Amino acid sequence: MTTIGLIGAGRIGSQLARLAVARGYKVVISNSRGPETLSALVAELGPDARAATPVEAAQAGDIVVVTVPLKNYRTVPVEPLTGKIVIDTNNYYPQRDGHIPELDSESTTTSELLQAHLPASKVVKAFNHIYAAELTTHGQPAGTPNRRALVIAGNDDAAKATVTRLIDQFGFDTVACASTGNLANSVAAHAAEARLRSYVFIPADLESGKVIGTLVYEPTVVEVEGTYDEVNRLCAEIGDKYHWAFVNINLRPYYAEGSKTYGYEIAEQLGWRAPAHVVVPCAGGSLLTKIAKAFRELQDLGLIPEGRTAMHAAQAAGCGPIVTMIRNDTDVLRPVRPQTIAKSLAIGNPADGYYAYRAVKESGGHGEHATDEEIIEGMRLLARTEGIFTETAGGVTVAATRKLIESGRIPRDEPVVICITGNGLKTPDVLQDRLSRDVTIRPSLSAFDRALADLESKTVA
Repeated sequence: MTTIGLIGAGRIGSQLARLAVARGYKVVISNSRGPETLSALVAELGPDARAATPVEAAQAGDIVVVTVPLKNYRTVPVEPLTGKIVIDTNNYYPQRDGHIPELDSESTTTSELLQAHLPASKVVKAFNHIYAAELTTHGQPAGTPNRRALVIAGNDDAAKATVTRLIDQFGFDTVACASTGNLANSVAAHAAEARLRSYVFIPADLESGKVIGTLVYEPTVVEVEGTYDEVNRLCAEIGDKYHWAFVNINLRPYYAEGSKTYGYEIAEQLGWRAPAHVVVPCAGGSLLTKIAKAFRELQDLGLIPEGRTAMHAAQAAGCGPIVTMIRNDTDVLRPVRPQTIAKSLAIGNPADGYYAYRAVKESGGHGEHATDEEIIEGMRLLARTEGIFTETAGGVTVAATRKLIESGRIPRDEPVVICITGNGLKTPDVLQDRLSRDVTIRPSLSAFDRALADLESKTVA
């Protein structure tokens, strides 16, 4: 029988102990005051539970939950947890924990602190975004409609899979998101891999290529007759009513931090240096801010040289509130109603608009809009010159970069990275009437000879 060790017996620890015993696990629970103070809780839990010291709980547990106040994370025993899965439930409360500089500066996270303290353990973040009382009242059997979800985070895939199964046994599963395309594909794919039910909410007029890229994973797709902003607003209400985990709403920190990997890969592929300029397509604005943060973190770690990368924002002219802020040099965002073929960027009231504006201004960057015609030309330019077929968002970035160079905002002799964030197979419809076939022939060599001669004569002319 699997044993769950608990270091911490407060509200979350005691509730998890109740869940574990009810699902057939043995429990070894500890606190900082000594085993004798846990006699009443152990009596309630029954014969499959016993009280112990933190070291004993760490030694006994096949899976160990660390649920102590964050300020006390350094008291967690290290050696007994070597090689074990450690579930971290901590959140940062400065009024309780005191100020922790690296968390205030966002240079690390609570789980990264614990992982650094436990270098040989497999730390997985879980149970930190649900009220303790709801752990034993909101769980439901697998397959129950509207089953609540809890999301996890960690670096070890096998450890995350184990914790996912534990969470499922405890009665939780659903993952959801509101998306203009790429996030929907990602959430549906990862939910399928983790055996979680997923709901994906999209605007009803989203490009068919993106919808197919989500449907293949068999999530529940909810098409909403409205803009992305209206979809997002609805999802916030659904998350509040049904207690669902929305990746880009009530779990946004996990979603946003993941965007830093884009910046890490840019630096890695450039030989561990940052470029002078980066042009980023902006929808909600998060990607731009996190690429900038990634460069700062790599500099702090000494992995890339010190320097400043100018961050530039690219948006469609039919939905460009962030670029409008930058060009007007104002920190006041004025929402717009999207009117653009670049539907993946069609967020008229971007959640991170202010932060994107600030990141651009602090870096010395700028912003440019692209009309629908310029977007299509940007897609075609990238395809015929670089052999890269991008979706409409990439066309926005190419067109905006061209304008930034022509205006002198980006010098022609300085290195620049253009962020192409989607494949053209997702939005082929915008090119349907813009491309033509050159020649149609019968299946004979003589027919081809004549066609080739005709084509060459036209080329010469």
